[in-house]
Amino acid sequence: MTTIHDVARHAGVSVATVSRVLNNSGTVRTDTRARVLAVIDQLDYHPSAMGQSLRLNRTRIVMVVVPEVTNPFVGEVVYSMELAARSRGYSILLHEYHGDQLTDLQLQQYVSTRRIDGLIFLTAEAREKQFQQLAQQLPTILACEYVDHWDIPSVSIDNIAATLDVMRYLMGLGHTRILLISGSAGNVSARDRLRGYRIAHEQAGLPVCEELLQEAEPTPAAAYATLTGAVERGLDFTAVFCASDVLAIGALRALQDKGLAVPRDVSVVGFDDIMFAPFLNPALTTVHQPAREIGERAIAMWLCAAEGKAQDYPVTVRHELRIRDSCAVARR
Repeated sequence: MTTIHDVARHAGVSVATVSRVLNNSGTVRTDTRARVLAVIDQLDYHPSAMGQSLRLNRTRIVMVVVPEVTNPFVGEVVYSMELAARSRGYSILLHEYHGDQLTDLQLQQYVSTRRIDGLIFLTAEAREKQFQQLAQQLPTILACEYVDHWDIPSVSIDNIAATLDVMRYLMGLGHTRILLISGSAGNVSARDRLRGYRIAHEQAGLPVCEELLQEAEPTPAAAYATLTGAVERGLDFTAVFCASDVLAIGALRALQDKGLAVPRDVSVVGFDDIMFAPFLNPALTTVHQPAREIGERAIAMWLCAAEGKAQDYPVTVRHELRIRDSCAVARR
């Protein structure tokens, strides 16, 4: 196996000079640098990643903390992050956050032992104090969610504005009894979408019917059970707004199983625009979040934070209401 000593001997330089070339640090003459790089290529030398990490006190690993790894939208964001990180010489390590003492402890151990270079959270369910403590130890940013009073770089859409777009669209079709299936109340995005729902009613001069506000775990099965129960109780609604496409999948199936046609009897809108949304039956009207852009910008923002560069935040990326086949004029 070729070593750094072999490279130094063939190039006629010291090991320290080879190290400076590899790490792009210190002063090395242009002709010397070119000679060392030529020898590295000739000998097909690959430095030990572990050795470099120990010398530089860096692992080139960024931990991405996610609320649930099974959500297709989360998967697309993480995939984009992985590509962007890899192109910059970094790797991604996933950590699913459950908000309990064990996951808090595991996360803190990674940080305190410097097994990672930084953190990107795709959830703001952790306590603000915990976020601030982590940010003081390692470069930390927030993606997909935004908390207005947290002094942490973040990139996301405007969830309230996106929800207003949905509600105005449904109300424009004559829907005034709109069932909302939101995620956990501890989820910042779910809270913002609920807030947008209330604002839309206020702007339209309509009261909010509290019985139309339903909370469910972020799974199709949970949405199916929630909507099945609503239909069986005789709850009156003409449209369903789901806070994620994952929830909308369960809602569509529940309505169909109860003999209700979408969109003839009930209109359905989702959120995220996952890859399956256009292929559902009917094709799902939903809010498009630019998952890949969020992932790429999150990595770029994290690198700025890691290098101590000034940057403006929060960053808000554009959403889009994609109208497909799952909505129609409200039935009388």
